[in-house]
Amino acid sequence: MDSQITTRRLALQLALEIIPTILPVVQALAGDRSNVTDDGKKPMDELILALDLIGTPNCKDAANILRGYGPDLISFNLHLRNAGLRAKDAQVLAEAMRNTSQAQKLRPFSVSFNPNLTDFGIATLIASPPTTAIELGLVGCSMGDVGGAAILKWAQHAQAPSMIYIEQNNISTNLRQKFTYLQNQRPGLTVII
Repeated sequence: MDSQITTRRLALQLALEIIPTILPVVQALAGDRSNVTDDGKKPMDELILALDLIGTPNCKDAANILRGYGPDLISFNLHLRNAGLRAKDAQVLAEAMRNTSQAQKLRPFSVSFNPNLTDFGIATLIASPPTTAIELGLVGCSMGDVGGAAILKWAQHAQAPSMIYIEQNNISTNLRQKFTYLQNQRPGLTVII
């Protein structure tokens, strides 16, 4: 299992190094540059590659949707509900999100109903969405206080989150109270626990 993740990470790193050099050539040969930024990359290359490497049907569907976005992107959604994500997939996805030039345009982000993400996966993922995301869906991810605390920290620094869905997880009463306090301090924020 660990060797599969290591192989995926190495493939992602290699692809991320190769894409910038070969992508402009391939696109020039194809004659289509309508969806390419000044640096020769499509806005979502890293994220698309990560989703393809994770390889579950829902991740491949999300990758195909992202392929259609151009450099004039205003915002985008990333819904990976029931995507069969595991904690180790979160590392690949988080790194790709950090390296995606358009990540600051991510608005709704959902990884709900991926019970194999657990605290480790949630804590890893929550470090990568930009603070401009307005909605987070993390329902039923087998998360406890470690993942919950990471979400709370993100929400405290996010610009204007409006919805955070974290029900069907194992969050303590103490942490639930902290989310309630945050919700009371930030008008417009709703946290569903």
